[in-house]
Amino acid sequence: MRTVYSTRFGPVLSIPGTAYAWTRKTAYAVADADNGNLRAGDGWLGFARAHTVRDIRESLARHLGAPFINTLAADRTGEALYADISAAPYLSAQRFAACGTVSDRISGQLQRFYVLDGSRSTCNWENGPGSPARGLLPAAKMVTLYRRDYVQNSNDSYRWTNPAARLSEMGPIMGKDPGELPDLRTRSALQEINRVLKSEKFDIDLGARTMLSNKNFAAQLTLPTVLELCKRPNAPVDAFAALAKWNGEEQLDSQAAMLFSIFWSKVGARPDIWTVPFNPADPVNTLRTLAADGKAGEALLTDLAAAGEALKKFGIALDAPLRQIQFAERSDERIPISGGPNGGVLNNMSARPVSGGFAVFHGSSYVQVVSFDEKGPVAKAVLTYSQSTDPASAHYADQTRAFSNRELHRYPFTAAEIAADAIGTPLTVRE
Repeated sequence: MRTVYSTRFGPVLSIPGTAYAWTRKTAYAVADADNGNLRAGDGWLGFARAHTVRDIRESLARHLGAPFINTLAADRTGEALYADISAAPYLSAQRFAACGTVSDRISGQLQRFYVLDGSRSTCNWENGPGSPARGLLPAAKMVTLYRRDYVQNSNDSYRWTNPAARLSEMGPIMGKDPGELPDLRTRSALQEINRVLKSEKFDIDLGARTMLSNKNFAAQLTLPTVLELCKRPNAPVDAFAALAKWNGEEQLDSQAAMLFSIFWSKVGARPDIWTVPFNPADPVNTLRTLAADGKAGEALLTDLAAAGEALKKFGIALDAPLRQIQFAERSDERIPISGGPNGGVLNNMSARPVSGGFAVFHGSSYVQVVSFDEKGPVAKAVLTYSQSTDPASAHYADQTRAFSNRELHRYPFTAAEIAADAIGTPLTVRE
């Protein structure tokens, strides 16, 4: 059993060994804007009834039921929507400046903390007009963008949804400091979109191929420089021999992809690794040019050698293709999975070391591409982890195998298509 302590703000949080440990002087409680949110169902119902992206936005704004997610949508008129409208605390920039701080990223935590002074009532969440619950940030103070070229988001700031839009700053509660730069995955997405739109338009199959192309953006920026370092006498020969076989992608047959992933997890975490600084007018192509002279080059060699030694300790060949070493475990079956955890791979995939390789535990989940034809929406999708948790079910691993082969299924839309695709007897629920 475990005793859990709670306050009027929410449950008490304690992270021993950090600034957020519970001491005799200080305690931290988690206040969650999504706590008690039963509005999401009404919001999704509004989506189902929407005819345009502006109807989607109206449902988001009225219910504030989306728990935390970005919303992207397009309609048959050619208008695209990006909205960062969800349940969020209402704190003006002025109140946050007086009451709040943002933590550094804590090791092992995906997010940073927004910390308020709980000893002052003047630091409570504010109440905004039109919000369906107390203390929620009104939709008018969140991000809405309509475009007729494109919108995208790769789990990054709203600022980089479409750099041509030059969105206004929306305050600290909308995430990330204005000085923070787009991450490599965002830059990769923007590059791919711009590359395609120069000569053609996305169709449903091109969209799927782009999402699952498994290009490593960091490799594009750095691999030639890293391979050039192999000429140094102290270069780790086996690691360079393996890396020379890599195609710069995270496909199943890509050799040495895991070696680069481990290497980049070390290099990419260091500051000042680029010689060309960031230019807000060119977010795709800056930062760039890996620092490789003198001590900087020696540090790269050290990191590459360490990455090679890490794989050896796991008993894995440095040039092993992903097909052999990265997988989803389903009972006794190991299903090969492509994608990578860093370096700007659109098909983001994280795996932990286990006996014989790396087991995927986080990454692409529901992959969907949607277009329109003369009859209505056309959707192709796959649920990467499959639909059933029952090992005896035929649907325990079927979609995971399909995802391994980069196969997306055409989903039924009309009543006739849904009836033809049914695998069981419909259950009707009435009050």
